[in-house]
Amino acid sequence: MYEVQKAFDDQKLEFAAKDKKFKLQESELREKDILIQDNLIKFSTFLQQQETKKFKDTEAAGHEKIRIEKLDADIAE
Repeated sequence: MYEVQKAFDDQKLEFAAKDKKFKLQESELREKDILIQDNLIKFSTFLQQQETKKFKDTEAAGHEKIRIEKLDADIAE
């Protein structure tokens, strides 16, 4: 009976050590996940800003092209 209890206690200690190790790994993974999510949000924001700038620049280029065409027409007259 003593040997069975000793084996059981050893298994409990081994399980506790593995549980502690897994909880540490889980904590590390959660931290990494949060960092990845933060970086993803920052990158998404950056892409949205770049898209907005691109749209504004394209619109400004279109207006400038129209203005140049009007000036060319005025010069031609």
